[in-house]
Amino acid sequence: DTSKFANIKETWIKNQLKDRELEYTTKFMIRLFIGTWNVNGKKPPESLVDWLATSKMVPDVFALGFQELDLTAEAFLFGDTSRSVPWQDMILKAIYTVGDYEILLSKQLVGMLLCIFVKKEHRPFCSEVYDADVGVGIMNMMGNKGGVSIRLKIYNTTFCFVNTHLSAHLENIEKRNQDFRDICRKIVFEKNANSVSTVFDH
Repeated sequence: DTSKFANIKETWIKNQLKDRELEYTTKFMIRLFIGTWNVNGKKPPESLVDWLATSKMVPDVFALGFQELDLTAEAFLFGDTSRSVPWQDMILKAIYTVGDYEILLSKQLVGMLLCIFVKKEHRPFCSEVYDADVGVGIMNMMGNKGGVSIRLKIYNTTFCFVNTHLSAHLENIEKRNQDFRDICRKIVFEKNANSVSTVFDH
């Protein structure tokens, strides 16, 4: 049985590679700053330094999620994303005080915005960057509630970030839990026609 032999061979190779991992791999720390903010439709303050640039340990990656960034009809009906620009500008202005960063990708769905910033020294080693969004609002599909997500590979490690905006108030606990499950189930990253990944593949 050639298939049985192939499986034995593959297992042996994997075990050999694992045993000699230290000979061909280098491990180091990647520091992440993960933040979330419901801004209630407001414009950014004069400075975000107190929020983003006070840690003694300088992050390699910033993953920042916002909710209710844009409460206008234009955002809801036409997908207008112009209100994200001043927020992204203020973020860069703040994090430039601690390092040299650039935005890797941002994803917006109505009032939800997710931004990923990386140190420029790491940018050449970022790959397989994809985004996705899911609306679970009006009619269980509109984007007033839902989630936006970005997945990426840094060196040889994958990350997946999800920013959600769910129904408020105590009486909506079951609705929030169901929306969470639906968002995680429906988010799909299409790498190509034959390759997809989900939130749970990271």
